[in-house]
Amino acid sequence: MEPIRKTLLAGDALQIGSFRARPLSDACGDVEWQTSNAVVLPLSGLFAKHDAPGRYVIGTPSQAVLFTANAPYRIGFPGAIGDRALVLRFGEDLPPDQHFQLETDDMATYGLLSPDAMMLRNLLWARLQRSEADAFESEALGLDLLGMSLASMCPSVPPRRVCAAAAPTGRGTREGGGGGRARRQMEHR
Repeated sequence: MEPIRKTLLAGDALQIGSFRARPLSDACGDVEWQTSNAVVLPLSGLFAKHDAPGRYVIGTPSQAVLFTANAPYRIGFPGAIGDRALVLRFGEDLPPDQHFQLETDDMATYGLLSPDAMMLRNLLWARLQRSEADAFESEALGLDLLGMSLASMCPSVPPRRVCAAAAPTGRGTREGGGGGRARRQMEHR
């Protein structure tokens, strides 16, 4: 069965579409390429994006997958499960107030979405399916989601962990036991 692609919103800075595939086999398709940059956000199922022989990314509902303009790839559907996804297409002319840039040298081609991004993806999908949001609101939500998706693909410094033995005890601080004198003064009043 051929994939079904549908445009849900054609905004000035962002185009939002849907993609659905119910393959008959798990074989890779022909070589394809996009005319604009796209971030694919699977809603259900999974797909494999093959960039080169032996190099691929598996897209699942917890991930964002980047397709850069004019870069060849092949798509496969492991286990012939299929896929349903939200697609955010964008060019190089994003609004200047957006705080993300497409820098493929420092970016991965996929990223693990945060819970907030997954909730926003589901909200945008539901509103577009029910025609509950106007074009401006949909594009604004889509741009927020695009920023979160691209940010998930950028390498970052892992968060600092505080060892329990090195964690502050609260003695001598306003949050902890250091407020004993002030507490005693309040009790005597």
